[in-house]
Amino acid sequence: MGFSKTLLRAGGGFVLERIVAAAGEVSREVVLVGEAPLPAGELSAMRRIQDVPGVEGPLGGLLAALRWRPRTRWLVISCDAPFLSADALRWLLAQAKPADIAVVPHLDAPERPEPLIALYTPRARSLMEPAARAGERSIRQILAGMKIHSPRVPEKFRKAFTNVNTPEEWRAASREVRSVSDE
Repeated sequence: MGFSKTLLRAGGGFVLERIVAAAGEVSREVVLVGEAPLPAGELSAMRRIQDVPGVEGPLGGLLAALRWRPRTRWLVISCDAPFLSADALRWLLAQAKPADIAVVPHLDAPERPEPLIALYTPRARSLMEPAARAGERSIRQILAGMKIHSPRVPEKFRKAFTNVNTPEEWRAASREVRSVSDE
């Protein structure tokens, strides 16, 4: 991207602010994970957990959360989902079943779940820790060996589960966020 995704701006504010607001509608507490820079203001005053040292990428953040509160179900949301909504998160939470280790929805193919807008139970840690020690860094790869529930995202929430990974994707998304914000 050329800069930290935590600083993405669209629709008159930071994408991360929109994500925190949506998460706050469905959760008692919202915690930021990682060392990325934050915009000045309310976000910089939020509770923050550092990634697990030596574990690169999103897995370091996920393990940090699972270790910090090991009995908690974690709704994990990446900072690059500009269209995320509380309604989409409510749908995700409603998919959870007692036996699930994780609820990791997919857009088009069950073998390609979206691991960074997902729900992880405490049992996920016992499967992620050995994978991290073995050097695995891909959450999606680790999930392939787990009993997860991977529901297909309904059409009305597809955009909410879409993240941006390239400058081109970001330009297109930010134009769309601006046009929705102007309405």
